[in-house]
Amino acid sequence: STSTTTMEAASIPTLFTSLSIPTNHTTVGLSNLLSSNSQIKSLFHHKRLPDVGWSDIQIQRLLLELSCLDTNCEESVRCQIGNNNAGNN
Repeated sequence: STSTTTMEAASIPTLFTSLSIPTNHTTVGLSNLLSSNSQIKSLFHHKRLPDVGWSDIQIQRLLLELSCLDTNCEESVRCQIGNNNAGNN
């Protein structure tokens, strides 16, 4: 649920601190993560490509996120985007 996700997201800085990761590193990293998530949300909300193109990393992250949604993928096998019925899972 959304409230669970928000609660988990709010605990991330505390988890990083417990791992002795410097705050300045976690702040930048979390900012980038939130920005990336908002770009993906915008893509699906507006149902159109953004006016400004995405970097290769942003595209790869989107593809990774989509591949994780693949319900035909076994956990022991790396998920791939494409036709899973082709026998190349």
